[in-house]
Amino acid sequence: MTQLDGVKACPAGRHEAADLVIAAGDAHETRAYAESLGQILPPGAVVCLIGNLGAGKTTFTQGLARGLGLPPEEPVNSPTFTLIAEHAGGRIPLYHFDVYRLDDESGLYDIAFDEYLAEAAAVVIEWADKVTAGLPDDRLEITLAFASGDENGRELAIRALGEQSRRVLDQWRALIADHEKAHP
Repeated sequence: MTQLDGVKACPAGRHEAADLVIAAGDAHETRAYAESLGQILPPGAVVCLIGNLGAGKTTFTQGLARGLGLPPEEPVNSPTFTLIAEHAGGRIPLYHFDVYRLDDESGLYDIAFDEYLAEAAAVVIEWADKVTAGLPDDRLEITLAFASGDENGRELAIRALGEQSRRVLDQWRALIADHEKAHP
């Protein structure tokens, strides 16, 4: 089990469309939460990250990569200028996209996005809200936002779209609940 201490699920309050909202106190907790998702993420899963600059999209991806089994010494940085970083050192490959520099979803075809989706890998897309029309129907959408009144805290609002993503969210929620019971 990862270090989820302090990571608490909270009611959807101001995130009415979210299936789950998580309050993470700092970058360490954001990574731990993402790491727990990485441990259960199946091949073919797509995780779309949405949030302002500095909200924690790359931090979340770093934790997810550790959960997939990438070694700690492998750097996981945002591929802002290269658009994609491929990480093959985990239990399944991780394809990490940063689509900030794309004008719209038509740019996804130029980088062979559909070919990456066909792989038995995990796909993470930072700035996914810029290319919504080009995203697969089955995906987890995670919106990261600064927590009210806490410069280090983050709120993660998660929506599961599609059957596989709903199953993943159910497993993830159960994992967090089990951890909270064991560490009240």
